[in-house]
Amino acid sequence: MPLLASFFAVFLATTLPTAGFPQQLDSWQSDLSPIPSANWNYDTAAHLLERAGFGGTPAQIQTLAEMGATQAVAYLVRFDASTNSHLSAFDHSGIHDPGLEPFPPSRPATTNLARETGEALGIKVKPTGNRRLQPVVNKFFYWLRASRLETERVAYWWANRMVSSETPLQEKMALFWHGHYAVNEGKVRDYRKLLNELELFHAMGTGSFRDLMLAVAQDPGMLAFLDAGVNVKGAPNENFAREIMELFTMGVGNYSEEDIREAARAFTGWNFVDLEFVFNEDQHDDGVKTFLGRTGNFDGEDIIDIIMEQPVTAEYIAGKLYRFFVRDDLSSALQSELGIVFRNADYEIAALLETVFLSRDFYSQASVGTHIKGPVELAVSTYRKLG
Repeated sequence: MPLLASFFAVFLATTLPTAGFPQQLDSWQSDLSPIPSANWNYDTAAHLLERAGFGGTPAQIQTLAEMGATQAVAYLVRFDASTNSHLSAFDHSGIHDPGLEPFPPSRPATTNLARETGEALGIKVKPTGNRRLQPVVNKFFYWLRASRLETERVAYWWANRMVSSETPLQEKMALFWHGHYAVNEGKVRDYRKLLNELELFHAMGTGSFRDLMLAVAQDPGMLAFLDAGVNVKGAPNENFAREIMELFTMGVGNYSEEDIREAARAFTGWNFVDLEFVFNEDQHDDGVKTFLGRTGNFDGEDIIDIIMEQPVTAEYIAGKLYRFFVRDDLSSALQSELGIVFRNADYEIAALLETVFLSRDFYSQASVGTHIKGPVELAVSTYRKLG
C-alpha cells in the first residue's frame, strides 16, 4: 500500500468509532471494577495500547487481545526493560569539560569572577592587550550554544526511543513525568542534567511515587531550576518548597503560607555540584519546624514523607495520572476513590495504573475516543502504527 494510503488507513482506524465495545458502556462510567473477560476483544485491546502506549500495528493489538485483559495490562505495566537492548544510550559528543563547573549564572558573573581570580570557565584572562576578558566571554557563550544544541540531540534520541521501544508505557510515563516535573534548558543550561532527569523517569516512572519525588527533589537539574543554591540557613528561598507542594504533590489550596516557609527551612542546604546532589550541613537549618500540623526537627526528606501522609497527595497525583491516560472530566468521588487505591498500594504507580487500565470506566463510552493527542503522541503513534 502506498505510504499516503497507509497513513489515511491508520488515521481512519484510530478516529472512527469502534464497533467492538460492549453495549453497557454508559453504565460503566466511574466503575473501577475490572472489565469482564467476555467483553475483552480486539477493539478494547487497541484502546488499551493507544492509551498505555502510542498505539500499534494490527498484529501487536491482536497479541494483546489474545492475552486477555489481566495479562495484557500486566504485560504493558509490569514491563521488562531488558527487552530494549536494541536501543542505544545517548551518544555524548564530549563538548563538556570540567573547567565549566560551576557554571556562573550570567555573563556579568562570569567576567566578575575572571577579574577577581584571573580565570573563569577554565580559561585564563589574557595577561596584556585589549579585551583581556574576551576568551572567557567566548567560552561562556560557547557553552550556552553547545548545551542548547545537545539538548536538541537529546530530544531526537528520545523520539527514536518512543518510536522503537518494546516498552511503550515506560516512554509514556517518562512523557508524563517530563510534563509534571517541568524544567527547561534555558534555566538549567546543561543538557546533561536534563538527560539525567529523563533517564530518572525511565528508571523510576512506574515505581514508588514517594521515591520518585525524593529522587527528583535531589536531582541537580531540578535543584538548578528551582534555585536551590540560594536556599540557605537564615535566608530560606521558598521557591523550591512551594513548587513541591503546589505543582508536584498536593495542589493549590491544601497548605498554608506558613507551611511553605517551614518546608523551605527544611530544604536548606540541599544543593548540587556538577551532576551530584550534595547536602551542605553548615547551610541547613536544623531547628524545630511545624509543617502540616506536625512539629519536629525536620529535614527535606521528612517534609516529603509528611506530604505523602496527606490523603490529598494521593488524590492529586492519581487524578493527574487519570486525566493523562483516561479523560479530563473526573468526578470528585472517583478522584477520591483513586486516591484510596493509590494510598493502599503504598504509592506504587504501577498498581494504580493496573487498576485504571483494567477498570470498566477505562472502556466506557465517556473514555473511548475522547482523547485529543498532543504533537508528540500524534507523531509517535503514527510511526508505530505504520510499523
